[in-house]
Amino acid sequence: MSTVRRSIRTDALHGPPPKVGAVEHASIPMSVCGPLTRAEHEHAGATDRGSPDPTLVRALYEAGATERSIAQQLRVPRAAVTDTLASAQVERRQSGRPCPLTADQLQQLVDSGATQATIAAMLHAAPGTVSRWLAEIGVGDPDPRIDRTELRRLYVDQQLTIREVADRLNVPKNRIIRDLTLAGIPRRSRHSRRPRGPRLAVTAERLTDLYVNQGLTLAQLGAELQVSEGYLRRRLRESGITERRGTFGPKPASTNRVVARACLLYTSGLSMTAVGAELGISATQVALILAEADIPVRRPGPRPLYDDPPTRRVLTQLYQDPDVRQALERWNIDVQDSDNWERPTPFQSLAPDPLPPDLLRHLYNNLGLTIHHISILTGIGTTGVKGQLHRLGITPRPPGPSPWTRRHTAI
Repeated sequence: MSTVRRSIRTDALHGPPPKVGAVEHASIPMSVCGPLTRAEHEHAGATDRGSPDPTLVRALYEAGATERSIAQQLRVPRAAVTDTLASAQVERRQSGRPCPLTADQLQQLVDSGATQATIAAMLHAAPGTVSRWLAEIGVGDPDPRIDRTELRRLYVDQQLTIREVADRLNVPKNRIIRDLTLAGIPRRSRHSRRPRGPRLAVTAERLTDLYVNQGLTLAQLGAELQVSEGYLRRRLRESGITERRGTFGPKPASTNRVVARACLLYTSGLSMTAVGAELGISATQVALILAEADIPVRRPGPRPLYDDPPTRRVLTQLYQDPDVRQALERWNIDVQDSDNWERPTPFQSLAPDPLPPDLLRHLYNNLGLTIHHISILTGIGTTGVKGQLHRLGITPRPPGPSPWTRRHTAI
C-alpha cells in the first residue's frame, strides 16, 4: 500500500492535489472577487426589486461561486440569482464534489494499480464519489442489477429523479449515478425537475388564460394554483410570456355612462377618491377619465373651502333645486348671485346665526345637504354649522357623497 501511495505522489500528482472547490480569480476583476462598492452595487442592479446584472452574475457563477454566495455578495434574494442564471441560459453545474485530478492523472492512478478504496482514502472522498469519477473516464463495469433500457426509460422518458429511479430498481443512489455516467446519459440539473403536485396544473395554456386574458396578478395566481411566485415567474419565462411590472388589475370598461357620471361627480366638488368610491373604480382611473374628457383637475392636497369656480357651480346646482329654493324662501334667506358669488366677509350675514334648528334639520336631514352646502347657502362657516349640528344632537354622516349629491348626479 505504501509503495502505491509513494508512486502516486511522485509520479502521478506532481505535487499536492488542489483544494476542492478552489476558485481561480485571476481572470475575474477585483470587483467581482472582492466586496462590491456602493457604486458597483448600483451598476450590478442590486436594487430593492432584486434584479442583479446578468453579466456580473454569470462571471461570478462561472468563476465557481455558489448561488448563495452570489446572493450574499450582491445583497439580493437567492431566488433572484436563480432566475437571472436561468434567464441568461447559464449552464448549471452538477451537484456533487468535482474530481480534484485531471482525467489523465486519474487514469494514471488506475494504471499504476490503485484501487477505488485507495483513491478514496488518498483524496479523502467517499467510495461512491470515487466510483463516479472513475465512471466519468470510462473505468468500471455496469452494475448487473441495472438494465440500461429500463434505466433510460425511467430517467429520460419518465423524467424520474435519481432517487426515484434507485427506489424503483432497488439499488443505491450512487450506483444509478455511476451507471448513468457509464451509459453516456447526461444527468439533469437539479434545477430542472419534473413538476409534481399543484405544479402539474401550471401549464402554458393555464397561464395564458389566467395571467394574460383575465389579468390576475402573481399573488392571485399563486393563491389560485397553490404555487410560489418564484415558480410562476420561471414558468412564465419558459412559456414565453412577458411578466408585467408594477401593480396591475383588470380595468372595467370606461363606458359613456361611467365617463359622464365621473365628470359630473368631480365637477360637483367631489374628490377623485370619492368619485372612484362612488363608481367602483380607482382614483387613478378617475384621473385618466378626466384627462381624456379635458376636465380641469384641481390641485392635489388641501384646498380652500371657498374655491370660487367649483363653489359657484355647486351653488348654481343648489339653487336649481326647487326644494332648496323653497326652504330658503320659507326662512327668509337671501338667494345669492351664483355667477358673481364671492366668499362672504365676517360682517356679512345671509342668515341668522345661530341658524334656526328647524331649518338646520330640514337642510341636513330632509334634503340631505352637506355641511359645506349649508355653509355656502347661509354664509356661516363649516365649523359653526358643525357645532350647531352637534348641539342639536344630529349625528354627522360618514364621509362620501351626500344623499342630495347622489340624487342630483344620477344619470
